[in-house]
Amino acid sequence: MSGACQGWANWSTFKQAGVVDEHIDFSDNKVVVDNVLGRTRDTIGECFAIDAAVSYTLSKAGPDANLTVQDMVNEYTRTAAAMMNGRVGWGYVYKTGHLDGKHYTSCGHDEIEAQVVYLQGPLHDEENNTLTIDTTGWRSGGKMSTFLKENRAPDNIVALARLRLKDGQYSRLRLVDVIMSEHMKPLRVFIENHFDCKHWKLGDASMDYEGKAIAGWKDLSNHVSVKTTYGNCAWNVDGSRRYCTYHDADKHTERGWWMVSTKNDHKQFMKIWNGSRCSTYWNNNMFSEEGRWYHGRQVIRWTDVRRGIANSIDEAEVKRQIKKALNRMTKRRDNIVMLTNGEMGDGAPEDRTYRWKDWSWLAVIQAAVAQTSKKNRKEGDVVNGWKYTKTSSKRSYGHEIAEFEWQADGEVKTYSVSVKPSSDSYYTSTNPLPFRFKTLEEAVKFNKMLAMIATKAGAIAKNRQWDSVAGCDAPVDCSSLVVKSVNHGEKMTMRMEKDPEDLPSPTSIVEKVFWGLPNEYDTAVEHLDGKPFKSHKVEIIETEVVA
Repeated sequence: MSGACQGWANWSTFKQAGVVDEHIDFSDNKVVVDNVLGRTRDTIGECFAIDAAVSYTLSKAGPDANLTVQDMVNEYTRTAAAMMNGRVGWGYVYKTGHLDGKHYTSCGHDEIEAQVVYLQGPLHDEENNTLTIDTTGWRSGGKMSTFLKENRAPDNIVALARLRLKDGQYSRLRLVDVIMSEHMKPLRVFIENHFDCKHWKLGDASMDYEGKAIAGWKDLSNHVSVKTTYGNCAWNVDGSRRYCTYHDADKHTERGWWMVSTKNDHKQFMKIWNGSRCSTYWNNNMFSEEGRWYHGRQVIRWTDVRRGIANSIDEAEVKRQIKKALNRMTKRRDNIVMLTNGEMGDGAPEDRTYRWKDWSWLAVIQAAVAQTSKKNRKEGDVVNGWKYTKTSSKRSYGHEIAEFEWQADGEVKTYSVSVKPSSDSYYTSTNPLPFRFKTLEEAVKFNKMLAMIATKAGAIAKNRQWDSVAGCDAPVDCSSLVVKSVNHGEKMTMRMEKDPEDLPSPTSIVEKVFWGLPNEYDTAVEHLDGKPFKSHKVEIIETEVVA
């Protein structure tokens, strides 16, 4: 099953033809533009010119568009409609006529298409004393020219070993028609004299239905080798070479969109493609004819005449082509076009409105673009203790679409004093004392003061040790009391659309949560993502007043 139709091309190729462009109507942001065009390009794939123009028209109008067929008539659909007659093709053409300020033509001499036939050498049947011409094939005895040169035949006779016949003529001639012709008499006589034999056997006798003997003449084609010739160029003289569009016909143009005139009327143009099924690769070069075919024609760049032809095309034809494209696109399995008013086949095609269907991705892209452009944020920016940090990233049609969040820049810690379990304890976790400190210095100071406060209050070590030299209890061993820290900054984040310039810093939030008034808690944490301080909200109690 073939995978394409003649006349199809891809988005970038149609762009060169003026069928699609590189801007959209509802945004000038390059990220949005590139995503709209890239997604439309990938969705429509290879298609006819009018399908590409209609898809571009719908997508550039945006997600809120409701376009009628009349709304879709523009320079792109006009251009595409003008190309749908099959007379504009993509690929390489051969240079002929007026092109780029030069005139490409032929020498006008010996412009033929013919076959040069080379006779096989003669064979002498000594037993029957007859002459014939050898056949071609691996058992052949060689060419006539070799035989003549080896036997020092004059040049005019050697020349008869090579004949130029009209295209296809050699396949209709018999061997007897050539060898026994008056033109070949010098060759025939030379061979007869060489072998001292004048009897030729150029066929095989057979019997007809009435029993009469008839001659079965041999075909010439079995006794010659053949090479096509297009004549001799008059400009190929003395080693000089001027390009001839007939005898050379090998200079092709750059790849592009071209029109080719008929031979006799340069205002009429050849049909290049017909929209039929073809191989996947056919559209890579729609001009399959050899260079000589272009001789006497005029090749024209589509870009040189596009605007004039597109503007002159009948609007009714443009609308007819648009309707055909919409019909094809609404029948596709991926259903890339949405009807926003009316139905296909409702008898009112002029009233129907259409929209490009898939816009689900746009909100994500626009949000990313808006946030990226907002206050010109850049990854790593630090504002009021908050760092703009990338959390995820992907490429979308040449652009990075990244997710960011605000994270606390650095550590935001509070401190506590905890008791380590004894070495013989079953438990391994520490037990914090019910105190929290803002700084490490405060926690360390408190830790050092605990032993002195306990001693003044009359406490002794749980496991007493007596200092015999000092004559008193040894100092209490407080090595089981350790200072621990908690980095609250690890859990403090804000969504990327927040503006830290006007919000509390991470340090300020921690101070208000742990040391602020109860009514300061909600305003401190309201912009944080999640609820990292939910368990630390201050509890309000009422103490009983003693009379």
